[in-house]
Amino acid sequence: MVSHAVVPMILIAEIFSWYAVLTTSNLGHVIEESLWGICALMLAASYLHALPRSHREHRTILATFSAIGAIYALYMFLVDVPMYWSRWTFDNDHGRQFLSVTQGFLDVSGRWVVSHRWADWETEVIWMSAYFSLAVWMSIGLIHVPHLRPLRLPSSTVQNVTPLTQ
Repeated sequence: MVSHAVVPMILIAEIFSWYAVLTTSNLGHVIEESLWGICALMLAASYLHALPRSHREHRTILATFSAIGAIYALYMFLVDVPMYWSRWTFDNDHGRQFLSVTQGFLDVSGRWVVSHRWADWETEVIWMSAYFSLAVWMSIGLIHVPHLRPLRLPSSTVQNVTPLTQ
């Protein structure tokens, strides 16, 4: 069930994110972003699956969420994951030595480099702009989403439904 899979998948994605940051190995980001993309696809499919079974007034929001999830997943798999994959393969091809997790903790606790060069940020601008603007406003907007109640089925239909717990 999607609802039981998403939170553990996000937890694992965040562990890989921290692993990548600490070790400087972009393979961790490849796994992290892939998990986020898979979660988005699973949620988008769930919204589509719920669409015909939902109240008419909730169908627009479910379709919107499904479309947003699909667009996000496309971005992840067509832009973000390939970017991190190419960085990781470049580093491997050029013999980069990655840090251990312990070395990474020591590195991040003592080295702070601020860069204002466009060349250092140009591959990050799209996701950072979307994340720190659009995603923030979407998160704030979630408080305005109506409570999605289950559609009440006629009692004759309910009698013929087999519980999932059997």
